[in-house]
Amino acid sequence: MPFPSSDPWVPGDAPTPAAPTGTSAPILSMDTAATAAGLATWARARSDWFGARIGEIAIGGRGESFVVWRLATSAGDFAVHLPVRAPVAQRVPALVAALRAAPAGVGPRVIGRDATGRYVTTWAAGDVRPPAAWGDAELTGLARVLARLHQVPAPDVATDDVSTGSTGSTDLAEAFDAALAFWRDESPAAMDTTAERLAAVLRERLTAIEVAAPGPTTLALCHGDPIAGNVVWPPGAGAPVLIDWEWARYGDPARDLGLIGGDVAADPWYAALSPESVRRFVSSYLEAGGRGELDALIKRRNGWLLLTTFTDTLYLRSLEAAGTATAANRASHRQLARGLAAELLA
Repeated sequence: MPFPSSDPWVPGDAPTPAAPTGTSAPILSMDTAATAAGLATWARARSDWFGARIGEIAIGGRGESFVVWRLATSAGDFAVHLPVRAPVAQRVPALVAALRAAPAGVGPRVIGRDATGRYVTTWAAGDVRPPAAWGDAELTGLARVLARLHQVPAPDVATDDVSTGSTGSTDLAEAFDAALAFWRDESPAAMDTTAERLAAVLRERLTAIEVAAPGPTTLALCHGDPIAGNVVWPPGAGAPVLIDWEWARYGDPARDLGLIGGDVAADPWYAALSPESVRRFVSSYLEAGGRGELDALIKRRNGWLLLTTFTDTLYLRSLEAAGTATAANRASHRQLARGLAAELLA
């Protein structure tokens, strides 16, 4: 079920302003000095948001879709998200709508967005813990946050921005078919003999899961990508905050439960979790108010993890085929390939 796309710059504020000079370029440009200067000029013109004094402006993080700048001001710290590709900017209205629909504290608070695809949130202070550091305490914290998020139901009336699942379906087999069709077209070189073997076995596994544990009849607001790197732990004992809402959607909550890891794991995304750890994690989710039946949720979340990690290997293979894979990409691919082979071909 999609999110509305007519989200204003800020509720009750003036119409969306034109992109300030120097800040529309980051969709294509990586000139950090020019971008910082443009952001400083723009921020000074928004003293109603950022206060009278603008402090340090520095890159706080880089992803495949956004460069995030940390803006220190007299009113607090903010995150300015700049899309690195034009198509990404088109998804920002739905992303912002998802953040605004989420319960307070689950994600950062939205300040606003503009027509360039830039959007601003409060800064999520804290640390990101690598997959190897995840234990029961981290899993319980994530379970409670996801249970709160998934209490938000899909609206009765569909609008026009976000699909109901990662590929437009909450049916595992249908989602797999759509993802496979995309990668066959996008990067035929990624589908080698091993990938074809894995795909055939995985398709059967996902079909069996869909029969044994059918998907939900009621969709919920989902983050879409709650991997270890998208969970920020604040100082002290506070609840974690979810960042990077690019893939948020109304969909199957089991998908969110799957993407922290399990039998298939790889840095920097997925933790290696035993079946016992997974059961405790999903049990904590249900105890915190999440909906579903324990064994069915475990089956479905395991299915989503297999589907997602398999398509991750196709993405990583496509980088290798294009000659753009980094050493970290290759290491992640090896981890995923070993885990998938052990799970599906053993």
